[in-house]
Amino acid sequence: MGMSNTISRLTGRGGTASVTVAHAREIARLVGQSRETTLPDRVLTAAINSGLAQPGHVPKGGSWRRAAAENPDLHDVLHRLAADTYGYRKIMICEMSTVVQADLLTVRLSSDEWERLFSTGIVPVVEHGRTPLQDGRVTFASHDPGNPDVRTAVEQIRSVKPRLVYADLDIVHALQGVMMKSIPMLGGLSTPHRPALKKVRLDADNRFGRAA
Repeated sequence: MGMSNTISRLTGRGGTASVTVAHAREIARLVGQSRETTLPDRVLTAAINSGLAQPGHVPKGGSWRRAAAENPDLHDVLHRLAADTYGYRKIMICEMSTVVQADLLTVRLSSDEWERLFSTGIVPVVEHGRTPLQDGRVTFASHDPGNPDVRTAVEQIRSVKPRLVYADLDIVHALQGVMMKSIPMLGGLSTPHRPALKKVRLDADNRFGRAA
């Protein structure tokens, strides 16, 4: 089976707006064998060679973040592919445990730290099947965990052992909204401008999954 046929089987010819972690890894493997397109930006290289993006989507300067900003239909695709390319996991998030943990963290994180996290598009979360503050670690989710500003905001927190994972932007915003409504200390926090977002689907176990 040729490269183009294999990629089409993975991504679905005719266009798609989603890519799973497994698909991203397979795409990255195939791109490593391909000589079709090689750009300085690894994410755009993978996106173009997989058929998820077209050469016309590449902005001047070749940044995948700029391509994501200029092409809303590619926003989630490129962010998910970037997270996998740079080794950030995407987890299943438990909303209830996440809110409980956020309430507990109000005595560990200052108002300035919360403000910095929310304004940078970061939210502390609990992975499904784990308990809040398990092993003294806190997982922070961002739709752009490789961003230097995101990493710096998390690394500046000294009261917990942080780690970064990936979450879609609409899930980050939804969780921030739940926390601001549920926890008085967080009610006045500012958040970045939010574009029109898809509704987020929760499953029967109150877990955040993919956007509907």
